Amino acid sequence: MELYLRGEFSHSRVTSQRRRRVTPSACMVVAFILSAGLMLGLPLALAGQAGGGNLVYGEREAMGSFNPLSDQPMRAVSDRLFSVLFEGLFRYDYEVEEFEPVLAESVQVEPGAGSALVRLRNDVLWHDGSRFTAEDVVASYEAILGNPTHDRLDIISLVESVESLGQYQVRFRFTDPLSDPERVMDLWLLPARQLRSNPDELGVRPIGTGPYQFQERNIEGTVRLTRFEEYWGGSTNLDRLEMRLSVDVGTMTTQLLADVLNLVVDLPPANLVQVENAGTHAIRPYQSYTIYTFAYNLLDPVLNDARVRRAFTMALNRQQMLNQWYDGRGEILAGPFVPTAPFFDPNRRALPYDPGEAAALLDAAGFQDLNGNGIRETPDGEPMELSLLLPVARQATGSAEQNVAQDFIDALGGLGIQVRLENVDRDIWEQRVFHDRDYQVAWLPWTFDPIYDISRLFHSRNIRPGGANVTQYANADVDRLLDQYAEAQDPALRRDLMRSVQGFIAQEQPYSFLFTVDRHAAARNGFVLPRIDPYFFFTHIRDWYFIPEFR
Repeated sequence: MELYLRGEFSHSRVTSQRRRRVTPSACMVVAFILSAGLMLGLPLALAGQAGGGNLVYGEREAMGSFNPLSDQPMRAVSDRLFSVLFEGLFRYDYEVEEFEPVLAESVQVEPGAGSALVRLRNDVLWHDGSRFTAEDVVASYEAILGNPTHDRLDIISLVESVESLGQYQVRFRFTDPLSDPERVMDLWLLPARQLRSNPDELGVRPIGTGPYQFQERNIEGTVRLTRFEEYWGGSTNLDRLEMRLSVDVGTMTTQLLADVLNLVVDLPPANLVQVENAGTHAIRPYQSYTIYTFAYNLLDPVLNDARVRRAFTMALNRQQMLNQWYDGRGEILAGPFVPTAPFFDPNRRALPYDPGEAAALLDAAGFQDLNGNGIRETPDGEPMELSLLLPVARQATGSAEQNVAQDFIDALGGLGIQVRLENVDRDIWEQRVFHDRDYQVAWLPWTFDPIYDISRLFHSRNIRPGGANVTQYANADVDRLLDQYAEAQDPALRRDLMRSVQGFIAQEQPYSFLFTVDRHAAARNGFVLPRIDPYFFFTHIRDWYFIPEFR
């Protein structure tokens, strides 16, 4: 599974100094259109003829609750569907690297920056036909502010209250002056009537303002959405959007090649060559801020020594893992930042693969094989044993994640450490990792949005049930640096602060940072995607279409 970090997740300031990047998404637009049109002998003029058709795409994980305000950690599949069902007042545009208004028309920071007036659009309807008003904004934020375990508590804590000033205007009051209020205004909004009278319905029959409305979810996990004809932003090209579940990647690839699926949003590297060789589909690389890690519970007596965690990282042949299980399509990581992320430090090197040094670190930490049986003992004389928690959706035989987990077990076994693999249902996995902290080591991919603030993973205030600091990492110096980073506006200072944070994390290794893997979407020829959002994927679905001959 993947856990998504929004606004990352968005409580850092959005500033114009951030590095502008030419993303794979932008670079591949022309090539993708050509592959969808001219390669098949179609005149390019057809690219302007849009409208109609049903898009069926595949996912490897089931949709959870349809309530975006629920306590569940953000799943990749959920955020993708939420992006076409729901909207916020503002949305972050990763290409121009700034917020754009959605359900808001404008925002005005009031003197002192302790509050802001937001004027709302007056032409928006909910999917049930009722009108979107200020009361819906107030009710949504009341629900958000009343949830102490909300996964974006850092953002929420900046808002003191929201009040209605008429049908289409609200005032936000902040706990501290806030010069860039848009960053607290990108949360999904829900209708006040549903929130106050029938909140249980939110998770099973959602009502939003987005371009697609909920139709059904069946027992197989298929979710069907239909075009919302009264959408304020204008009609979309595609009639229907359908998500089909297939935990088995091989089956999903077969369905793609057989045209049962039109699109796979994240085709694993191991299946790329098969699809490329078929010649019937276009492969679309796109930017992804996903990191693959093993998370360590720092309150565990075996894992609370940084030397032990460093030893584990150095025992892992991460390049071999990447080459063998992901076709080498990615890069080894030195920390939580991918190379294209803002504030990435190019001078920081990943820990080397060095099993000998790993063994020496364990010896120095007091974990030694004193009786010569091949198993290390703890300083208390107990066998050094660990459990590795893996969500069941990622444990199918032969999956890349399962293979990486086995590599972890084998690497630590070579050091004299016994590791037991626990394959559990993903809901149990989430409960144990995010709420109960009932684990020692957990497989944990994180996906950041383009703002790429890492505070939620490493600030001690996020050590709480439902919080993203699942390792329970606490360092007063890191807290101070992250607080300064959140308030700083000078780009050089922000860079230096974040690189200092990276230094602490590299030394203390609350995670074994493995690698980032290139993302690829695969779509059948004749389906055109001019833009892909690297985080939500479907944000620009209104511009997608089938060339008429291929509907």
